[in-house]
Amino acid sequence: YLFNHHHMISVTNTNNNNNDNDDGADHEEEEEDKYDKYENIASRRKRRNRRALITIATVFLLVMTWKRELSESVHRIIDSDGDDFNKSRGGWMKYKSSFDSDECTVDRVSLGLLTVEMFQKNYRLKRPCVVTDLNSTAFRANFATREKILRDHGEKTITLSSANTNSYEKKEKKLRAYVEENLKAMHPSIAEKNAAKIFYWFGDNKHEEFGEFFPEYARNSKESGIGKYIPEDSSVALSFGIGGPLSGVPMHVHGPGWSETIYGRKKWFLSPPLFEPIFNGNETTMTWVKQLQKRGNKGLYKKSIIIGKNGGGAIIDVDKFGNEKKITSCVVNENEAIYFPDHWYHATLNLDETVFMSSFVNYAS
Repeated sequence: YLFNHHHMISVTNTNNNNNDNDDGADHEEEEEDKYDKYENIASRRKRRNRRALITIATVFLLVMTWKRELSESVHRIIDSDGDDFNKSRGGWMKYKSSFDSDECTVDRVSLGLLTVEMFQKNYRLKRPCVVTDLNSTAFRANFATREKILRDHGEKTITLSSANTNSYEKKEKKLRAYVEENLKAMHPSIAEKNAAKIFYWFGDNKHEEFGEFFPEYARNSKESGIGKYIPEDSSVALSFGIGGPLSGVPMHVHGPGWSETIYGRKKWFLSPPLFEPIFNGNETTMTWVKQLQKRGNKGLYKKSIIIGKNGGGAIIDVDKFGNEKKITSCVVNENEAIYFPDHWYHATLNLDETVFMSSFVNYAS
C-alpha cells in the first residue's frame, strides 16, 4: 500500500509537471499566434498605405496632365446669353487657346493706304506684309457662310491633303462630312501626332464644280481687295480651304502669293529664304510652335551664312533686304490677307474654324 501510494504520488507529481509544461507551451504558441497576427495586420496596413500613396500619386499626375492639356487645348467662345457667338461670323466657330496672341512682327498696312507702287517697292520681292480692311462682305455673306457652303456644296466630294510639309497623301470625302467631323477642335494628343496622318482641306479644288464661287471671289478681290496688287499679265491659281482649330501646315516653301482669311483667324510663321529654319516635315505646326514658344520664339536654323574665304568672314544675320535671321509671325484675321514673297519659309496654324482663299501668283516681271 505504501509503495503503491508513493507510486501514485510520484505519478501524480509527474503528471502535474507535464501539465505545467503543456500550459507553458500553449502560452508560447498563443503569444506567437498573437505576434503573427499583429505582424500580418501591420503588413496589410503597410500594403494598404502603399497602395493609397500610389493611387494618390497617380491621381495627382492625371490631374496635372489634364490641367496641362486643358491649358493647351482650345475652347469654343459663346456670348453672355449662352448662344453661339459665331452666328455673326457666318456660322463658323470661334475659339480661344494658348496660341492666341495680338503680337505681330510682320508689317500691317491698310488696303486704303497701301498703293500698288508702295507694294512693288517695299514688299513684292523683299518681305511679307498683312493687308487689312479688305471689303469682302458681299462674297462672305453670299458664298462663304457655313450654311451657304453646306447647302450649295455639301454633297460634293473634296480632296483632303495630309497636313505635313510635302502633303503627298490624299483622301476624298464629302464636304459636309468634312465640316461636321474634321473641324472639331483637336485634342493636343491628336494635334501632336504624325502630321502625315492628319488630313486637311487646302487646295486641290475642282473649280468647275463650284459654279460662280471662284469667279465671284476673283471679281470681288479685283474690285475691293488684294487683286489690285496682281498685274493683269500675271497668272493666278486660286486655292480654297477650310481648317479647324489647331490644324495647319508645317514649314514649307513655294512661289509668291496671297492668303486671305475670309472667316476665322490663321497664325503665320515666316523666315527669309536665306535662313532655313530647322523643322520636322512630319511634325504638326502646333508641336513646332510649342517648342518655339519654349525658346522664347527664337527659331533654330540649319546653318550659318558666312561671308569671306575659307570661313574666315563674318556670319550673316541680315539678308540684302534687311530681313533678320528670325521667325516673324502674325495672326491674319478675317477681312485681312498676308502676302508671302518667293521662297519664304512659312507655317500656318488655324486658331478658329478658318475659311480662307489663297492666290498663288506667277508675276510676269
